[in-house]
Amino acid sequence: MVDIAGLAALGSPAARDAARRLCDAYETVGFAYIAGHGVAPELIERAFACSAEFHASAPALKQSLAINRFHRGYLGMATSTIVTSSVARSLLGAFTLGLGLPTGYFEPMFAKPVTFLRLLHYPPHPPSASDDQFGAAPHTDYGCMTVLAQHGVEGLAVRNRAGAWLDAPPISGTFLLNLGDIMPRWSNDRFVSTPHRVVNRSGRERYSIAYFFDPAMDAVIDCLPTCRSPDHPPRYAAVRYGDYLLERLDKNYAYRKTA
Repeated sequence: MVDIAGLAALGSPAARDAARRLCDAYETVGFAYIAGHGVAPELIERAFACSAEFHASAPALKQSLAINRFHRGYLGMATSTIVTSSVARSLLGAFTLGLGLPTGYFEPMFAKPVTFLRLLHYPPHPPSASDDQFGAAPHTDYGCMTVLAQHGVEGLAVRNRAGAWLDAPPISGTFLLNLGDIMPRWSNDRFVSTPHRVVNRSGRERYSIAYFFDPAMDAVIDCLPTCRSPDHPPRYAAVRYGDYLLERLDKNYAYRKTA
């Protein structure tokens, strides 16, 4: 659990402490609960109410908003292979501080960020379902940061470096933050992108809201200067984020596959 309220003043002792604790978390587990984010609870509750209303609507209505080639819209069940935010920008500042980079280092690459907001619905898992049937199969996210709001129903689990699955239940007043596959590339594997999954055995409908905050399409993802040295050269080739993103989407989503 990391309280990020101090990040409002990046030069303060509270900001340095939050940055250190965040970097420690993402060098080990890859996930952390974020408190002190300043997002009003009423706003989060309204978002979940809208999500529940939409997912309960008629299939024809949902399909009228089917996902398009820009990866925006309704995505039905079993259609993926892996079956601008002040909060996110504050966290980006923490990583800048924790990695020893100049203030504002990431800002040009996030001037026009790629963002997705996914309103996720997981029906109750059938009691007779096999162990390899998932609401979301084990996967890593492929972008930069994922900020997740959970709504009172458990089901999410995170795999640690020893290979054990750890429950990540909802904690009131927090978001759960994890890093995607871009951050290990950027940090030369200092940070980890951790596999996670969802199995909803609660017997109740499970809703979560995931906000993905990624660099601009033309940003070049290359090893950060503070994460490389003669003894630790870059492990990954530089890549344009837009090219990387489209390749991952094409591989993972059925609607993008061509005959």
